[in-house]
Amino acid sequence: FFTIRLSRQALVKSVEKSPITFNLKGEGTEESPYLINSYQDWKEATTKVRGAYYFKITNDIDFNGKNYYALGSTMNYFNGVLDGNNKKIYNITMSGTESSGIIGYNNSGTIKNLNVENVTINGYNNMGVIGYNQSGTMIDMNLKNIKVTGNNNTGSLVGYLNGGLVQEIKIENITTKGNDNTGGIIGN
Repeated sequence: FFTIRLSRQALVKSVEKSPITFNLKGEGTEESPYLINSYQDWKEATTKVRGAYYFKITNDIDFNGKNYYALGSTMNYFNGVLDGNNKKIYNITMSGTESSGIIGYNNSGTIKNLNVENVTINGYNNMGVIGYNQSGTMIDMNLKNIKVTGNNNTGSLVGYLNGGLVQEIKIENITTKGNDNTGGIIGN
């Protein structure tokens, strides 16, 4: 497996020398969701995005000066439930190419009750807090101080929306820049 350094260099690691562990509290069910309490918990959660698991954020999480790991990507999409529990994740700076965002690729998953602040996302296509949304649900989210720059399909909330439900979204102080299909909330 590999991790990314702050200098944006990939660091290849051996699972024998650095085993991947998953130690989040909870069972990943609706009744007992995996609990995300810290940056390290978030990083662990990103290793288990498929499987329709339930996650719940239990504390505000500051990503200032830390590598950001997206919850879901084109190759490893998110299809569970992320309950932000009205907590905030903030001070996130990230770059990507395709379908990049806090949730890179949401495939029928649900993101709810989440506050997102002070985020800068730069990339190419399908850029937003949720890069690509395939029939997913976003309910009761607050976005503040969001800057998204991309080429095609760029939006503050979703870069590319292919079905799904968007409801009760509050935005404040957003900037989106792109070429084709660029919007304040949804790019395409």
